[in-house]
Amino acid sequence: MISSHTFRDEVELQLEVDILNFGWLRQIAERDYGHKVGAESNRAVFDLVQALVGLGIALVGSARNDGERVLIHPWHERGEALREKLGREVNGASPKDRDWVFCLQLAKHYNRK
Repeated sequence: MISSHTFRDEVELQLEVDILNFGWLRQIAERDYGHKVGAESNRAVFDLVQALVGLGIALVGSARNDGERVLIHPWHERGEALREKLGREVNGASPKDRDWVFCLQLAKHYNRK
């Protein structure tokens, strides 16, 4: 980690080369940026996802494997409705499925497909 990077900088940098799932976003928040495990790291992830989607930088949705690659099926919610959906999806998932309840992808990469 480069100390001058923010959580957002790090996520945007990683999004340039891959999609990121909830579990990985939460791990970045906890390991590299000092957010406490649990509700605090979830809030940091939700804040970031809500901001990136709201600015049109990224999209968030369910991930599906088509056998060759992972495809994102974007959600249409924005703002507080998106934040509520993120919480419902995370809280409603079983522990083994929680990391993949949603994925984040740069909008410019999605639009190229």
